[in-house]
Amino acid sequence: MIAFDSLVISIPAQEMAADPYQGSVFDASRIKTLSVPPDLKVAVELFAGAHAGGTPLKCIARPEMFTHGRAREWLGGAIGGATNHLALSDGRTLKLIPGLKNHVFVYGLQSAERRLALKRLLRQAPELFPQFASQVNSVHQAPVGSLPKVPALALLRPEPATAPMIWFYPFYFNRHSLEDSVDHVLGWGAPEAVHLKEFKSVTYLPLTECAIEDSGFTRLVAESISRAYFQPGGCLLIRLPLPGAELAKRIHGALEGIAAAAVALPRARAQNIFLLAQDIGERALMAIAPQLSLVMHQSVEFWRYTRSLYESAATVRVCLERGEEQAAPLKNLYAQAFGRPADMLTLERTTDGVT
Repeated sequence: MIAFDSLVISIPAQEMAADPYQGSVFDASRIKTLSVPPDLKVAVELFAGAHAGGTPLKCIARPEMFTHGRAREWLGGAIGGATNHLALSDGRTLKLIPGLKNHVFVYGLQSAERRLALKRLLRQAPELFPQFASQVNSVHQAPVGSLPKVPALALLRPEPATAPMIWFYPFYFNRHSLEDSVDHVLGWGAPEAVHLKEFKSVTYLPLTECAIEDSGFTRLVAESISRAYFQPGGCLLIRLPLPGAELAKRIHGALEGIAAAAVALPRARAQNIFLLAQDIGERALMAIAPQLSLVMHQSVEFWRYTRSLYESAATVRVCLERGEEQAAPLKNLYAQAFGRPADMLTLERTTDGVT
């Protein structure tokens, strides 16, 4: 278990490159003001919210500097006697601090590049990962000897936050021109306000960079869109991938993945299919839980929603990448996180849509 009342976290030094020098140890609250990736800010806030210590949660920017000698002695004083170290990893590095109980949380795995980097790291340096006492919200494993070594699972989720106003962009797709498609989506004036309770069913499908590069999943999405056009009583909500990028680029990225599936789609403005620039807040989803179906690619950060939502939703489905070798551990992870048996789909056999 992680002792949140005696915790210090570390972040990859390269994430600080765009900011002035912050020092090797600083208060985690300063992350909000720094030019670091949004997913890193979310990760820091996740643990800052769980921190129960009487002093502010500290961040270490360069943990590799404090492995021994006077540097390690100095760190002990700078972190106020913390005994637990949580390494925030971007998938490219894993940092351990001797003398502390080490834990790890890998963020940003919606990125295909980082996901591949982590798989490569676990394969090339398998001896590192088993040295962590626990991993947060994941079941990664490294091949050590004849059996994989898996640090204990720790589930942690933030408190539900007040979500900003959600805008719904009506879906439109011209297979001959993605640029024309984007122009249509953004060219109909102000985004619409949609009353989701008016639909008999609502399917919420968040996209990630990994998801739109997974041919099995993009085919599932495209077929679901095709079916939704002819099922006006149901609503399909697609959260755009690539957070932080310009809206037009995010729409283009989603449509590019859908186009690759080569599924015939009507060239018409959809009345019940919408693109979303950000996640829908938990309260809004809870309000429609009896008619809500959640469909997620394996790379979606499931922990951003509470167990209460997953328990209340009509259905929850997780789509695994083809060739996924950790189906059993993932099934256990999702069952614990959702409070219900995980409905897991193998993408290469899932081509009949979800709406």
